[in-house]
Amino acid sequence: MNNMVNNDELKEKEAFKKFADKLKMKELEGEGERIKALRKMVQEFEEKYGTDIHLMPPDLQIKYREMRKEAGLPEISEKEIPELSVDIEKDKSNYISKLAHVILRLGIENKEKTGGVQALSELIVLLKTKTPFKNVKVNNVKKALKKLQNEGLIPGIIKLENGVEIVEFIPLSLNRDQNILLTLASKDGYLDIETAIIRLNWSQERILRALYALEKANIAKKDPRYSAGNVWYFPGLIKSK
Repeated sequence: MNNMVNNDELKEKEAFKKFADKLKMKELEGEGERIKALRKMVQEFEEKYGTDIHLMPPDLQIKYREMRKEAGLPEISEKEIPELSVDIEKDKSNYISKLAHVILRLGIENKEKTGGVQALSELIVLLKTKTPFKNVKVNNVKKALKKLQNEGLIPGIIKLENGVEIVEFIPLSLNRDQNILLTLASKDGYLDIETAIIRLNWSQERILRALYALEKANIAKKDPRYSAGNVWYFPGLIKSK
């Protein structure tokens, strides 16, 4: 009798094991299809946009790396990130696209410092001194910026009241007071309250309200070198020496 019970138990265990193995195989098949679909999605994205993850916000860079790992793709190292050749000026094919790529990268890399705004003249200086675009022309920079704007990657260029052109890498939504202070600061890259009061005939409270809003947006920063604390500088507007 005991032998019969043991045999039945063995059969049940064997049947359960087979069932579990079959279920596991189904799960693996499903996981394999999911990974295959994920890998295809990543590869299609990279074929269209490349693998320069520096163009992504930091949180998306982490997710993107995790997605590649989950898809069974090798990790992207710094060496694998495509860099532009120093002979870029000689390669006229897709010139504007390559220029737009570098401009966007500069804007993203500097947005914590500048608050997402950059004087067009200073952007051109950066391109000429920090990138392979040593002989870049203003009209080509504007074409590249227009391309980025049309693709929804940046808001575009705004012209201040004094004619200075500012590149927006993030939406500013400036009100009139903030725009006027930005115009004043565009001359030297900094602004002190006393000068603003004399030039604009505004109250100190009105000026501070606009400055604090610009400071909150990371566009203006209070200069700690002045004990009175009445000077703000604008990193994106400071002219190169």
